[in-house]
Amino acid sequence: MKKVKTSLKGRTCKYPHCKQVLSVYNHEEYCNIHLGRPEPRQKSHK
Repeated sequence: MKKVKTSLKGRTCKYPHCKQVLSVYNHEEYCNIHLGRPEPRQKSHK
């Protein structure tokens, strides 16, 4: 079984004034909100 790479526990987002604790599986320095990725589009039900 392959071991999953994890980051340190307790890391927080580097964005100014953001206190979001990052997941051990998020290897970025920013939380998902501050990574600059667009919001996922919701499927419309017509």
